[in-house]
Amino acid sequence: MAIEDRGGFSAAWVGAAVVSFTVLAIVWPMAAADHSTFPWWPTYLCAGLGVITLYLGFATVLKWWPARERPTVHVESSTAGRGRDAADVPAAPVVVRLSPEFDTATNRLRLGVLNRGDLGRFRVKVIDAHDQDGGWVGPRSWPVPWLEDGSVDAKAVPKFDRPLLDLAGFDFPALREDLEGTKWLRGDHWVFPSLPKAVTFRYQAVRAWAELKSQHIILTLRVIRDEPEGNVDYQFQIGTDGTEPYCLDLSKLPEEPEQENAIEPEPASALGLVPAVTDHWHHTTNGAEVGGVMNMSHSMMSHPGYGGRQWEDAPPVVKVGMLVGCEEMDQAVSGTELRAKLAAFLDSAAVREVVGSLTHVPADAAWTNLAGRGLLALEAALTAGDDPMEGTPVASALFLPPTGGSLGRPARTAALLLYVEPRTADGQVPPASGLVEWYRRINLGLAVPAAFAEFLTKDLGLGTFAPPAAQFGVWLESRKPLTTMVGTDGLRTLPGSPLSNQFIGWAYADLDGKPAVGVARDMMLQMCEYELHLDNFESVLPESLG
Repeated sequence: MAIEDRGGFSAAWVGAAVVSFTVLAIVWPMAAADHSTFPWWPTYLCAGLGVITLYLGFATVLKWWPARERPTVHVESSTAGRGRDAADVPAAPVVVRLSPEFDTATNRLRLGVLNRGDLGRFRVKVIDAHDQDGGWVGPRSWPVPWLEDGSVDAKAVPKFDRPLLDLAGFDFPALREDLEGTKWLRGDHWVFPSLPKAVTFRYQAVRAWAELKSQHIILTLRVIRDEPEGNVDYQFQIGTDGTEPYCLDLSKLPEEPEQENAIEPEPASALGLVPAVTDHWHHTTNGAEVGGVMNMSHSMMSHPGYGGRQWEDAPPVVKVGMLVGCEEMDQAVSGTELRAKLAAFLDSAAVREVVGSLTHVPADAAWTNLAGRGLLALEAALTAGDDPMEGTPVASALFLPPTGGSLGRPARTAALLLYVEPRTADGQVPPASGLVEWYRRINLGLAVPAAFAEFLTKDLGLGTFAPPAAQFGVWLESRKPLTTMVGTDGLRTLPGSPLSNQFIGWAYADLDGKPAVGVARDMMLQMCEYELHLDNFESVLPESLG
């Protein structure tokens, strides 16, 4: 507060105190009178306001808290040939990193602003936005609001702090309705909140989900430091691959300068991180507790064998997904080497067992790496025969490495999705399997996250940790009633039960949780009670599997 302003502010506070005490003098006798029904709370309120405002009147002049004057740092300029002018002293570089993350509960894209330099006041704005054809998106620039309060003003960010920006919202339901309904996209599919108004983007008309892959937005964001002045630019590509949104960091930032006496990043133990847990689990029906895995519900495989079907002809599908917290992967890693290691992992015992329990696997079947999306998403298909692109794969896998540029899962995590369309040896949809068999299959699926964590650590050299807790999901999907996949073993179905055609089971890892077999049984109880609506099913499911 400027010194010349203190007299006026002090007078205002004292005036408020006088008004409070005057009102107090009026209401006190009214409340204290015999047999008075006037409440006492106005007297307490006026007394409290009077004391507070009177104190602030004196504090403003005497520079007591909270009106203390901030210390001023004076920089002497060189007028006698010594030192340098303040203007000649270069400002410290802006050492800030923007990292995208996706909130699956709200379908919003956020940016973490990690300040790795000294305390400063920062704000962020979009300085360029265009589509894949170079066309402008929205105005020439717009400010990006902070998630905490929606403001676009500069915010003080201490070293190693990471506040969030509210960059964009993705309207998946509107996009699906437009695409599957009219094939003419009319809605606002991406909305960028800003002030004074939001900026919107809609995709061009397409005929299939796969065609959206060729459309995207290129955003250039400028991180501006007001105190001391400086800035750094970032560039991101935003779009959808199938039904999954993504955000790819295209920035080519200079190396961070070495600083004398720089503070080393705190070790994982100091940040409250512990080794990843993958052998004890909590069963949950709350998708918000497993947001990274829940967002994989809409993930699609690109193999042509899955395309060209009518909706009613699609066969039953089983998906097994998982997520494990780990260190970020070096962007300079060899894609060839990474794909080779992934194929070797997919041929491991844990993956072979769960896939083999779901579908027939020919003796000559082998995993083949597909194009995917570079290091952002690696895809592989288990096929038999000379041409891996012919026919329908025995199984497919989608690996999302911890590159820091993907949406749909927390930062510093890797994810894996196994996709199987169950078949018999002659290529037909198999008959329904009993409850105990599905119990065993889910238990086998819960063994894969441990093998996945070992793959990350031993094969890729990435330390695994928690939080975030490891997550697991299993999906059974059918166009027909779920009983075409799950046999009810002669159990009675409760009257009036709606016919469900899918089951989703979720779990997150924790040392205090149950072993895998206990959570597998919990998921089967959920399936029987809420999807199959069976009566007296508990006796069919043993406490453990032999």
